Amino acid sequence: MEPSQVLVSVGVPVFNGENYLREALDCLLAQTLDQIEIILMDNASEDQTPAIGQSYALKHPKIKYFRQDHNVGAGPNYNACFKRSKGKFFKWHAHDDLISPDFLERCVALLDKDQNAVLCHSSTRIVDAEGDEIEVYRISPDCSTSNPARRFSNVLLHRGDRLFELYGVIRSYALEQTQLF
Repeated sequence: MEPSQVLVSVGVPVFNGENYLREALDCLLAQTLDQIEIILMDNASEDQTPAIGQSYALKHPKIKYFRQDHNVGAGPNYNACFKRSKGKFFKWHAHDDLISPDFLERCVALLDKDQNAVLCHSSTRIVDAEGDEIEVYRISPDCSTSNPARRFSNVLLHRGDRLFELYGVIRSYALEQTQLF
């Protein structure tokens, strides 16, 4: 796909993700939105992740596989995904995450509808290794308040390590204005 045709870039940072990577990539390939690129950034994995990534990249033109020479840490690996992206929108996607087939399409439609919004994400189901639901994380109603300080506080400061919003669809220009990780 030509860079001008990419609407959403999906960055998949991974380290030793052999157990779930195939399922995550299959999920992304099944998206109803066709104008996507998948940037698989391997952080010097020591398992079968490189073989899986190379195999998928050879079979699927939407997938671009890159491998770090050494483990650069999680933050720089996430940044590397974004720096290689070409889409108007960007999404980080963990190697063990699954999304509904219309997730990207629906998020882009909502962002197109509201040009002031820079991020679109959904509720998140937490499951165990067998796929059994552990909990559901829902957006707090306070996130819709017009007070930006309250939204910021609610979303970031009171969530601890639960930054699921990070895995939503984000306008690339907004990410370009940050220091990333």
